Amino acid sequence: MIDEADTFVRHALENAYRTLDALRRMSEEGHCNFILAGVWELYEQAVLDYRSPLRNFAESIPLGALEADACRELAIKPMQTMRLEYANAALVEQLLDATGQRANLMAIACHEILTQLRPDERVITEEHVHRSLHSEAIFNALKGWDAMTDDHEARQWDRLVVYATIDKAPFDFAALVALLHQHSVTPDGSTIEQSLARLELGFVLGRDDQRRYFYRVPLFRELILQESPQAKLKVEVESWRFAQTKRKSPAES
Repeated sequence: MIDEADTFVRHALENAYRTLDALRRMSEEGHCNFILAGVWELYEQAVLDYRSPLRNFAESIPLGALEADACRELAIKPMQTMRLEYANAALVEQLLDATGQRANLMAIACHEILTQLRPDERVITEEHVHRSLHSEAIFNALKGWDAMTDDHEARQWDRLVVYATIDKAPFDFAALVALLHQHSVTPDGSTIEQSLARLELGFVLGRDDQRRYFYRVPLFRELILQESPQAKLKVEVESWRFAQTKRKSPAES
């Protein structure tokens, strides 16, 4: 198994895929099997890059939310071993809902609850849960969502998408394009599709039964809404326009 495989596949791309060619050959000859775990760059080569040996090499398995029952066990069982209990079952459901059942956020929230309890306390209250969900540790874990690639322009598109839609109801592709057009931002379709795919892989966005996009973690949405998204959108739009002007200038001169 190769974990954090994005750096690995980037190196393979820079070296004419020699290592990946070897891995594919060994797998096809039945010598061994490989598991590669990564995020955007692995996805890009396995799904989008027709030149890559990873294309059609193996099954792609996106990892999503932890199952609800597993989340409940994560929240309850360790507490029980320490003779702790929640004041009511609704508090456990609050943890699941606020974190979007994202496993690391569940674990962080539970740890933050423990740090608040006095040695003589045995009941976890609504205040404990609320404070844990709004702790610095949780918000630090939510940061870095716009750093899933080293491509500066792609990262800017991710920010444009999030800041334009964070205060909207579930949206589809057409609604997103219309929102960007309101700010005189005119992306091509593949650019937006790749940004949406990145944000899905990063567990920022999900899709409902009608294939509309929504924000998977309510705490993430709350964090972005607290950070003046419209002002940040204006900054990103101005930066995008400036970049477009710079690209046109050499051709015009």
